[in-house]
Parts: sequence; C-alpha cells; structure tokens
Amino acid sequence: MKSFTGKHRCVFLAILNLLLAGSCFSQPGNFYIYNISQSEYRSESYAASPYNFDIVADGRGVIYVANQNNLLEFDGNNWRSIKSTEDIAYGRKCFASNSKGRIFVGGKNNLGYLSADSAGYIRFISLLPELQKKNFAIRSAFSIRDTIYFISDSSVFQYADKHFRIYPAGGDIQMATSIGNKLFCCILDHGLFEFDRDHFQFVSGTENFSSITPIAIYPDSTRNNSPTALKIVGRNGIYHWDERGITSITSGLTLFSRINCAHQLTKEIIAIGTDSNGLLIYDFSGKILKTLDKDGGLNDNSVNNIFNDGRNGLWLALSNGISRVEFPSTLT
Repeated sequence: MKSFTGKHRCVFLAILNLLLAGSCFSQPGNFYIYNISQSEYRSESYAASPYNFDIVADGRGVIYVANQNNLLEFDGNNWRSIKSTEDIAYGRKCFASNSKGRIFVGGKNNLGYLSADSAGYIRFISLLPELQKKNFAIRSAFSIRDTIYFISDSSVFQYADKHFRIYPAGGDIQMATSIGNKLFCCILDHGLFEFDRDHFQFVSGTENFSSITPIAIYPDSTRNNSPTALKIVGRNGIYHWDERGITSITSGLTLFSRINCAHQLTKEIIAIGTDSNGLLIYDFSGKILKTLDKDGGLNDNSVNNIFNDGRNGLWLALSNGISRVEFPSTLT
C-alpha cells in the first residue's frame, strides 16, 4: 500500500480519531485494540452482517470491507454500501490492489474492480462480460506486476491487458500465495506448484504439503529466485520445509489449532488469525510474543483475515465485527 501523505494522511487520521472515540483496550506491550461493531457499519438503507471476510485500503487511506452481505466503504466519517453494476453483495469476497491503487474484487459468480463514478462515488464494476464464464467462486486474489490473478477452487483466472485467460489446476486448489513476484498454488494431493506464464510447474519435494493444509507460505531461503526452504503456516500449526521434508515447529500447542489466516510483519515475526483463539503474534524461532483475544478486548475470537495499513495497524476481519490492533514499531 502507498504511504499516506497530505490529504491521504488526513483521511487516515480521521479514521483513527473515530476509532479512538469508540471502544479502546490497552494491552501490555503497547498493543491497543479499537473495535467496530456491526451496529456502527450497518444502516437502515442496506444490509450488513456481523461476518467480514477481507479488508483493504486505497491510496487515500479509505477502508473497504468485504462483508457477508455487502461491500462497504469507510472514509473516516461515514460507512457506505458500494453500488454495483452486477450483484456481488452476498457471500465470501476478497480483494487485491495493483501498483496504481486500483482495487479488484472477487466473489461467487462475479469479479471486477472498484472505480469512482462521475459524482465521485465508488462503485463495483463487473468484469463478467470479459470473462464469459458462469458458476465459479473466487477464494483469493493477487496482483503480481499488475497482472491480476483470481483464484477459484480449481483454476487460476489471469487478467491482463483487459483480457482473461483461465488455467485449470488439475485438482482442487487448497491455497495460493505470491513469493518473489511469482504465484504459487498448493493443489490437493499433488503438492506445491509455481504458476509460470501459462502452466503449473511442480516444486520438487512438496508432495506431502496437502497433509498440513497450508494457509500461508513464506520463503526461508531461495536459489535462482526459487524457494529452497519455506516457513509454512498450516491449518493446525507452523512448519518448516526444505529438501529433507516437513518439520513441525509448534507440535502440541493448542493455540495453533484451526488457523484461518496469517500476515508477515517482519522476516521473523507473523500475525496469525485463528478460528477460536483470536490473534497470535508469533516469532518463527518458536516464541509466542502476544495473544489477543475476546477476553483481552477483541470483538471476536474468530479472525478471518488481516490487513496491515502501513501505520502499525492491523485491521482484522472478524466473524463478529472489525477490530484494529495498533502494535509497537519494534516487536520483541
């Protein structure tokens, strides 16, 4: 995300001031939690569920939320439902933004981007006419060198130069991620594959990746711009992979059960969102630096996604509302 400057900083400060006016919880270690409940972002004029899937911000610092019932916009003063040319309101949705700040949206049987109309209101513009495909569900999206990759259950939808190309993965895609400006997909019962231009290239030695149900993958070492060792956040733990195989780092730790998402904060520290244990700040060396849950101030213990606003703030898309966690500049 671009740095906030000038008027962009003003938007961010307006958002932060509004959060400060609401519920705020201080945690030891200079962590602060600001909560936004469903009652704050819903309206009589549009539906909004407690459940949120994803969060992103544009270059101005305006926040966008993929809500169960809607696409929502928050400018620091008001919440608004984003109008659409085609229905994308209900169900799971995800975001990706390119280097120009354009935000792309994927969901069930629809995908597109956000754009301002002649009156300055942000609207969802569907790309279905260009795609010419029905019956799909986008689970995640990535921008790599301004090519957009929409990931469905079993295919990669590549969008470049205003054209779509669809590449079947040959199996169910468990997860996808970008490493070093390359797209990687973990395919059920097959392993990890690098998507290279127009085909899937198997990463040798990853046959057993499906068994740990990867949620996020980070490079630990590379050779010729390809990973030779990886740190893996799985559904029920943290793992390390190299040519010798997969090693569990967090074996037996119940806090790491049912992991939903992860976001790398530094080379060695990640934030982990769980289904029932809140947010964990974890050092890859094996140390849990912080646990943030409902008892400590979060709106909910179920964290579906994490967005870093670039201002020491993690926005959490929760199953019940939204929380922003402000963390210290130095994490130890």
